Amino acid sequence: MIPYAEIAEQADRRWTAHLLDRLDAADLPDDELDELVGALQAVSDARSFGRLEAVLRDTERSARIRNAAGSALRGMQYVAIDLPADRLRRWWQEGDAILREVSLRFMDGIRCPDIVAKVAADPTHPLQAEALGRMDFWFDLPEHEGVKIAALSHPDPKVRTAAAYVLLWDEPTAAELPLIEATRDSVPEVAAEAANTLEYYPSVRVVRRLHEMLGHADAKVKEEAEDSFQSIRNELLIRICGRDRGVADRVRSWLRPVWDILAFGDEELLPDEDDDSPTRREERREAVPVPDLLALLADPDASPRLLERRLQENDWGLYQEGQRRLIRAVLLGHGDQLVREQAAWAFAAWRDAAGLLALLKDADFCVRKSAMYNLGRLPPTPGIAGLAWEHLHRHDTLGTHATETLDTFVRHADAGDAARRLGWMAGDHGRREGLRVAAVHHLARLGAAEQVGQLAGQLLEPPEITWALHLALLGAVGQLGLPTRDIGHLRDVDNLHVQAAVARRGE
Repeated sequence: MIPYAEIAEQADRRWTAHLLDRLDAADLPDDELDELVGALQAVSDARSFGRLEAVLRDTERSARIRNAAGSALRGMQYVAIDLPADRLRRWWQEGDAILREVSLRFMDGIRCPDIVAKVAADPTHPLQAEALGRMDFWFDLPEHEGVKIAALSHPDPKVRTAAAYVLLWDEPTAAELPLIEATRDSVPEVAAEAANTLEYYPSVRVVRRLHEMLGHADAKVKEEAEDSFQSIRNELLIRICGRDRGVADRVRSWLRPVWDILAFGDEELLPDEDDDSPTRREERREAVPVPDLLALLADPDASPRLLERRLQENDWGLYQEGQRRLIRAVLLGHGDQLVREQAAWAFAAWRDAAGLLALLKDADFCVRKSAMYNLGRLPPTPGIAGLAWEHLHRHDTLGTHATETLDTFVRHADAGDAARRLGWMAGDHGRREGLRVAAVHHLARLGAAEQVGQLAGQLLEPPEITWALHLALLGAVGQLGLPTRDIGHLRDVDNLHVQAAVARRGE
């Protein structure tokens, strides 16, 4: 018997070959197959990738075994299988139904986003729900949000459920009313998913609807509604009891229509006490002895769980120059993505810009992301700003990676040049909202009053995706002491964060 639970718990790569051999067994029952897939995902062994892909592509195999191989590849816990886009396109265009579905699961906003978006927008496509699920990250343009919202009205409850789920990630304002309507869906799974997503829409109308759902007949729907209601309620309490009494009073007034529903107790409403002496917990860190570290890195059977923990907890700054040179060569040339990803933290601790720039050319996205983030932790260094700006315009620099790349650019750029470029970026309606918001925050920190003042007119415009850009601009205007544009229209916005921001401006 293969000890699947123990293998998964320890991420024991010594069992990789045995697990793959067992996948070939003709008598493999379904429950054991699930355990086998879980173990393969846990060990995340690069030595299994080729064989799993071969099983997936073998049309002579049963559908359940091929799907299991695809799930094992897709769900690796310690590595992200970065299949090239051209291979995925080939699978999609030439493969059978199983290979097409698995290929779609590997697609995202970087690899084949056109296929994902097209399938997600096609109400007749049998894989529409799967495609919607692939739009959780990096599909945050207005046209993408429109596709997700439209799917809430699909005849198939699986598609409606997928749409309610994926809207959680970007929280577009246009989805609030359709999500509220989705909570009335006759299919409990749809209503429950909509209630879960509404946790991130702190408005009076959402509070009212979630409260109505607390008596829902379906236990799961009731549970999700309760969780979301309590989450919003706690967020409201934080504002009401905060030190900014102007915000607290404004939020209280705004909540008057649902004050009885929220049922705050007297003790809950006590103002937060001042505490200007936070305690700091000092952590004692140590460096793994060089021979032990090199032995660990050289072991092909090393558990990725152990590797990750030892590398994350390691105090790289304690190594001497000679030790660093020895370790550096091993880290840069290591075959495991996880090791190269963690190597960026070592190079940042050593202020090794050359090492980080080498990692920035890595074939793996996660390694490049880690390298760019850690370049932002170095002291201002000539040449890095230009590289970061260039990297920002790559097709795969999206989401958090994009904002981290912008952080690195600003860290190393001349302040005047940074302000000019940030002002252009923040005002570019073709840019993704996350980058525009980050640009405004950087402008405020740089004291770029001229650029922020030029952007303030956007407060009069409706939100493209969320209220985040308006909130950032209101904060920047206040931080820089600029005159406030006429923002009276924002007083009527049914959103906690907008109400708090308006209150801070004294409106």
